[in-house]
Amino acid sequence: MNRVIVKIILFFCCLAQFAGAQNSISQLMTPRLSQYNRPAGDDEFNIPLAGGSGRKGAKSRAKAALFSLILPGAGQYYINGGTLKAKAFFGVESGLWLSYYGFHQYSIYKSDASKGWAVLKAGANPDNKDANYWVKMTYYDNRDVNEADGYGYNQMIMVIERDPNLLFPETADYYWNWESRADRDKYRSLRNQS
Repeated sequence: MNRVIVKIILFFCCLAQFAGAQNSISQLMTPRLSQYNRPAGDDEFNIPLAGGSGRKGAKSRAKAALFSLILPGAGQYYINGGTLKAKAFFGVESGLWLSYYGFHQYSIYKSDASKGWAVLKAGANPDNKDANYWVKMTYYDNRDVNEADGYGYNQMIMVIERDPNLLFPETADYYWNWESRADRDKYRSLRNQS
């Protein structure tokens, strides 16, 4: 019974399509063909002109693509003017750049906070630009001395790597000594947040 009903509905849908299609294909194409700039007497050929659509005032798609590459949304603005689509692209792009800038500034703030904590609690040198120095402070209690419950970087690196080139020089530039393990853990936490 259901199949019969479905077949009847499909039959009437097809019948409605044929009844609605009273215009011939050439009549349907006439408005579209009129947009091309054709020489007189060339209407019987269904061949587009070489070199583009022939529309007067048409804007270059290559130029629009270049604008969009430079600034997303600029191509849509160039082609269509200040449409919602162009404004949406501008808004999304602006939001992404502002988010990037905000997160970058937050990272710098957290990195500075972790270095300030190391200077305060471990006597680290704030002028040291060696990134390895700041990383190793997260894992070792100090630069030189192994203690009963802590590890000195220079002594442990000779045990683990056995490479004297990895040692930090025994100067004030590379000095640190954490007051407690909790202070070092807080430094690691601040550094990981940056």
